[in-house]
Amino acid sequence: MRRPPWWLLVGTVLAVALVAWLFTWSSGGGGASFVPLRAADVPAAVHALEQRLGRTPVFVEINAKSEGVNLYVPADAGADGTQAWYWANGVLEGPSAPPDDEARLPFGLEGVALGQAETVARAAQAKFPTATLTQFALLELPDKGVVWSVSLRSSRGGRIDVAFSPDGRFLSADLR
Repeated sequence: MRRPPWWLLVGTVLAVALVAWLFTWSSGGGGASFVPLRAADVPAAVHALEQRLGRTPVFVEINAKSEGVNLYVPADAGADGTQAWYWANGVLEGPSAPPDDEARLPFGLEGVALGQAETVARAAQAKFPTATLTQFALLELPDKGVVWSVSLRSSRGGRIDVAFSPDGRFLSADLR
């Protein structure tokens, strides 16, 4: 019986080691994992909504999930509540009713660096490397104004809420 060439054996061992390492990393065995929230898609989602509405809307929240981006805008004049729009894979859907209609403060995008969304998400992850990114949003907070709000789950189960300015500067971190 003929032995396979040495390079084939080495390649097989390396491939198995890589797959094992990727499995360990993605399952949380090697520290935190960067949850692929769609922060990088925020600018495209906002642009798609602007195109659909024919204007730049006022928002009450923009948040990125692992599947897509949610955009919440005040309902049309004369209507109460909020309209929800959803952007994923290049397609904008909506409007629909949001899952909850809690009162939120409306805000415009003046001074907001939408292109910084992914950078902000990565900066939060870098600041707390053993935590897992769980939520990412742009919203107005009564005490801070418009902020990029990032939540992470610590390796010990606690929550870390991190705020960044509209242009991406770190503002604060609250441990809960």
